[in-house]
Amino acid sequence: SQAEFLLASNLFHFVFCIILISYMIHAVRTQNNSSFKIKFISFMALALLCLIADMLSYVFDMQSFPGARLGNHISMFLSVFLTALLGTKWLCFFDTLFRIESKKLARRIMCYIPTFLTLIMLVVNLFTGYIYTIGPDNIYTRGEGYWISFALQYVSFVMMILKALIYDLEVKTIRRKRMRNGILWLSGLTVAFGIMQALLGGVIALHCLGITTGIFIMFVRFQDDQITIDTLTTLNNRYALDTYLANRMK
Repeated sequence: SQAEFLLASNLFHFVFCIILISYMIHAVRTQNNSSFKIKFISFMALALLCLIADMLSYVFDMQSFPGARLGNHISMFLSVFLTALLGTKWLCFFDTLFRIESKKLARRIMCYIPTFLTLIMLVVNLFTGYIYTIGPDNIYTRGEGYWISFALQYVSFVMMILKALIYDLEVKTIRRKRMRNGILWLSGLTVAFGIMQALLGGVIALHCLGITTGIFIMFVRFQDDQITIDTLTTLNNRYALDTYLANRMK
């Protein structure tokens, strides 16, 4: 049937993305010597948990086996919350990556506001069904406040796009410009694919493809970083000089 085909297709998307992110975590842990690799690995690990929760929501939805409805509730709750938390973590990572230290504590508190509001809405939703409901037949249905919840999930990624565009005015090195472009791609793809999935009613799992593609672009940027710096001093090496001169000559 069409429902079974869509489920199989979505599960293939999720499995592919989960395997790819798992590989990137392993590669960054064993190959990359960047001072930011721990934060990047933690971000990818959080993305992995987000995709697993999202995948399970597709697995449990409309199923009738014992525990399916409870699993649907838990996986949907975690999927929404972890998406918001993912944006918050990435927003904080941006400040760390580009050493934005002004009013650090205040900035971090502001970054966590969307995640905190999302958590409150999810708890309230358990009693009101304002964001979504899972009926006695274990079928997920959007509630009146779905788009408010959606906006809170992705507002941090939108803020990241704006910050990356503004930061472009302050970029003075090719290395930082590449990192900034990678962040712009990650945030833009996550938002774009998330919007498409929402407009299609969630029947096709596009959110996972957006996150994974964006992470892959950042992964390539981190790998590029390895061939432009000296691992002992973290200073730019001869290859970085040649790249810089080639760009300046243009």
